[in-house]
Parts: sequence; structure tokens; C-alpha cells
Amino acid sequence: MKKIVLVLLSFSFYFGVHAQKQLDAFEAMDQVKSVVVNQKMFELMAKVKMDDSDKEAAHYLSLLQKLDQLKLYATVDKSTALQMKTAVGEYVSATNLAAMSKITDSGNQISLFVKPGTSATELTEMLLFVEGAANEETVVFSLTGLIDLNEVAFLSERLKLPGKAAIQKAVQLQKK
Repeated sequence: MKKIVLVLLSFSFYFGVHAQKQLDAFEAMDQVKSVVVNQKMFELMAKVKMDDSDKEAAHYLSLLQKLDQLKLYATVDKSTALQMKTAVGEYVSATNLAAMSKITDSGNQISLFVKPGTSATELTEMLLFVEGAANEETVVFSLTGLIDLNEVAFLSERLKLPGKAAIQKAVQLQKK
């Protein structure tokens, strides 16, 4: 019985790592804009000196301390967008992310997948996939750490992320 459990755990670890590597492959592509921020960078950003009276900045910095990693990949290249769609599907399956919402907005297909935390609005991982219509960007946005769903729109605005409008819309619809 222990051998079966070990084999299953090994397979799930392999597929999770393999799927993550597929997303990471988009960093090296010329036709993809990418933003990758790791935990060390979030820690450095959170240590920035600021005016103690600026409550919004203090709130932002406290959110950064809870994050582990942010990845954003965006492209208008249709072939690469198709590769992104395939990689996202494989990643979602391998990591058992739950589909939270699927939205069509101006021809764009927006899918939000999450790994729940300990409360209804707390997440440990969030993956947003925006399949761009016509000449629109296709965007993959991954965020890991201790994430409060109520704070994602604020965070995307402060970080000035490409695709932030889609992120904000998906979160707003999810909260309804």
C-alpha cells in the first residue's frame, strides 16, 4: 500500500513540475512579453522605506509580503497563444486547480482557476487565462502565496500589470 501511495505522489509531483516548466518556457520566447517576480523580490519590495502616513502604500507592502511568485505572459501571436492554451490546460489538470469562472468579454474568453486556502476568499494559487480575440492579447497570469481574493484587483492595479482589466473583471464577477 505504501508503494502505491509513493508512486502516486511521485507521478503527481512529476506532472506538477513538468506543467510548471511548460509555463516557464514562455519566458524565453521573443513573441511573449513576460513579467516574473519571485519571493525574494517581493521581500525586497516590501522593505522599501515609505511615508508612515501613507496607508495605501502600507497596505500594498503588507500584501507583497504574503506573495511567493507572480508570473505573467502575454502575446498577440496566434500560434503562441494556442501553445499557451494547451500549457494552461495541462497545468490546471496537473495541479488540480478548480475552475472558478469563465467569462466572455468583447470576444475574449477569461478563465479563472484557483487553489483554495483556509477561508472562502483566501487562495494559495490563482491562475487567470485570457484567450484574446482577433488582435487582442492572450494572457497567462499566475500568482502564488497567501492571496486574498478581495485584494487581487488592488494588487494588479498597483503592479501595473498587462491584462489588469481582465484580472479585475474576473475577480469582480467571482465575488458576486
